[in-house]
Amino acid sequence: MAFRRRKKKMLSEIIYSESLKYGLNDIQAQRVTDLLIAQAKHETGNFKSKSYSVGHNLFGMKRSSRDFDDGEYLGHATFKDDTDSIRDMLQYINNGKRYSLLDVSNLDVLQYVTYLKDRNYYEDTLTNYFNGVSGFYRGKKTL
Repeated sequence: MAFRRRKKKMLSEIIYSESLKYGLNDIQAQRVTDLLIAQAKHETGNFKSKSYSVGHNLFGMKRSSRDFDDGEYLGHATFKDDTDSIRDMLQYINNGKRYSLLDVSNLDVLQYVTYLKDRNYYEDTLTNYFNGVSGFYRGKKTL
């Protein structure tokens, strides 16, 4: 339990500081941090998945043309560290056609996972993905 709390705190600090580089203010960066921590916990099974332990893949990302992945493991991108995985996800969000990272900072969990579904980010149903992410978000909700 203590490991996961320390991991969440460390990742929160990285996501927050990397989000500020996109011009977000403190409140917006904290909102993005909260969304991405919940998503990372869902995608990694609370930091227990092989894709995470072997390849630092926090978000279930596939290989891409973005700059941060450095290989592949079990069909998912690998990263040299957690920071590169976070940078890859922030770039993925910011390069979306519908929303920038600034726009995402104003979305609630349902709006965010719907946006990801519209981009074919995950294969699961919207309901299942929402329930998984929101279960780790501040204030649990289910559909």
